Formats: sequence, C-alpha cells, structure tokens
Amino acid sequence: LEEYLESVVPSEVPALWPMEVIKAQAIVSRTYALRKIIENRDKEYDVFASYRSQVYSGTKKLHPRSSKAVRETKGVVIVHNGEVINAFFHANSGGFVESPEIIGVGMLPYLRPSVDKFSKETFRSYWNVTIPLDEFLFKIFGFRGLKLLSINIPYRVSSGSVKVLEIVASNGKVNKTNTVNVDRLREIFPSILSPKFEIEINEGNIFFRGYGWGHGVGMSQWGAREMSLQGYNYKEIIKYYYKDVELSKLY
Repeated sequence: LEEYLESVVPSEVPALWPMEVIKAQAIVSRTYALRKIIENRDKEYDVFASYRSQVYSGTKKLHPRSSKAVRETKGVVIVHNGEVINAFFHANSGGFVESPEIIGVGMLPYLRPSVDKFSKETFRSYWNVTIPLDEFLFKIFGFRGLKLLSINIPYRVSSGSVKVLEIVASNGKVNKTNTVNVDRLREIFPSILSPKFEIEINEGNIFFRGYGWGHGVGMSQWGAREMSLQGYNYKEIIKYYYKDVELSKLY
C-alpha cells in the first residue's frame, strides 16, 4: 500500500506543491485505498488505476518530495467513530463542496455539503465550453442529421448540480429521446469539468458554463493548496473537508 501511494500521490497533486497539501493527499489517498480494499474484498481487484478510483501512474511519477510525505504519514488514515471513511476527493470544488448523493452514495455524516471559501478564484474554479450542436447530438445519439428539439434537466441535487440531462431530437420523421447521466456526459465530453453547470443554445452551438472541476465531494485539491499557502497544516486541511473525523495511525 505504501509503495502504491508513492506513485498515486504525485499522480494526483504536483510533487512541487506545498508539503502540507502533499501530506494531506497521502493520508486521503491511503484512506481511500484502504476503504476500497475493505469494500472490494470479494472482488479480484481493489481499485482502478485511473480517475475512476485514483490515478496511479507507476514508477515514472515517483518524486522525492511526495515519497517523503508518504513516509512521514505512514499508516495514518481518516476515521469517523473508529471506522475508516470513504475519503472522496476532487480537483476543485469551485466554492461549494457537494453532497455525496451526486456520486450515488448515501448521506454520510463526514461528507456534508458546505461552502468552500478556499476554492474560489483558483484554477478552473470557473469554466465555460462551446460544443457545436451537430457534434453534440452525434456523440449523444450516434448518428448525424438530427435536429435538437429540447434539452431538459429533470433533476438537480440540493446544491443545484445536474444529475441527468434529457435530450430530445428529431430526424424529421420521429422524435428520439436520450437520458444521459452527468457522469456519462462528462466521459463523452471531458471539457465539461463538473456537474455544476448551466446550458445555453445559440447559433448552432451549445454552451456550458459552470464552476468546479470534478464531482465536488470531499477534499478539493486546489482548495487544500490555497489553505496551505495561507498557513494551514495537513491536519487542518483534512478536518476542513471531512467533518467530525480523527486521524488514526494504524501501523
């Protein structure tokens, strides 16, 4: 696990970032991995090597600073009432940490929606992207020549984040409807950085304007960086993003 973390940590945050951020990421990534080991004990693997779990890039990402952070926090994990938590994290909350319902997880007492003042005005806290409408419809439906009739957002979570899009188009003869989960939408269009967005259609294009980068649950990496620059240590960073938790040294 510790060798695995020596690659994960610099794969997730730059090794030249402040040491307090790197230590926080080491503890968060250790906690996340251990929780997955527990949850997936009956499966043939514990975690994905990609963003679906946390990024693992092998030995090419090793760096002395991140390896030092892993060693200096060896065995330390985040617990709530003595239980290893689901330590979700993301790149940038955009100023608001999400409820775990956005990723299909039930309500957890240590993952509560909250304002995140440290992630405002940081890298990709705000973004916009323009996609040609014909390209958008082709990737959603799989064939060309469609005319968009409507895009509806039937459900948003309590923060306002989009859960699904309902897209209706016509080929001139019949109407076709496709309901797309926001996670699937972001896989198709990686430039849509988060589920926190509004939509506008104009002159053959669809505009997405949003804030944040990633699902928004748990620790914001860019917010943690800003906290460290303001003098907060790794323990304070962790307790800001995960509520009513403690750090426990397991080994």
